[in-house]
Amino acid sequence: MIETLEQTTHIEKGKKQEGGSEDLSTYEMYTKAFDFSKYNNSSWALIALSSIIAVIGLAIENIIVVIGAMVIAPMLGPFISASFGIVVGDTKISRESVINGVGGVLLAVFTAFLIGSVVDIDFNSLMQMIAEPGVGTIPLALAVGSASALAFSSEARETLAGIAVAIALVPPSAVAGLTLASLNIQMFLNVSLVIIANLMSLILAGSITFLCSE
Repeated sequence: MIETLEQTTHIEKGKKQEGGSEDLSTYEMYTKAFDFSKYNNSSWALIALSSIIAVIGLAIENIIVVIGAMVIAPMLGPFISASFGIVVGDTKISRESVINGVGGVLLAVFTAFLIGSVVDIDFNSLMQMIAEPGVGTIPLALAVGSASALAFSSEARETLAGIAVAIALVPPSAVAGLTLASLNIQMFLNVSLVIIANLMSLILAGSITFLCSE
């Protein structure tokens, strides 16, 4: 039985109230992690559309279009949720988050694969740059993982879009689909390595950040 009690609070305009905090409570983080652990229908559609936009941007070598594709794709959430689940020992959240997160990446790859199977797209320097794992790939993913965990544990939701651009999951996924469609196995393996390194570093750094912030 829950009894609801009336409560009156005096709030002074123009002044931050005592006891307030930008950090989320454990209960709020659990709720947020559960919401982030899976995609809704709109999210799946946005991932597919972002992959289409990324393919167009790659084909015309327009980096602005590629960045736009990175912003609209909600691919970062499940991996942040997986990091949180690992730290708190919630295997259900971690498992569902990883499954949905990898599913989102595979959807982006499959969408690009379908386009590459129908349209003949020539490979260019932009695709080559994305497909080649560089020295900064892992350090960047580690920094993004830590930033993602900090944004997740606070009210700073508006920073997630910028973080999503930094980790850049959509362009490598689009390149993977295009290389698979053209049977360029070597480049497909290279870009797959970039994706895997990004995801593993993201989850690792996110878990460490959550652990340190407890």
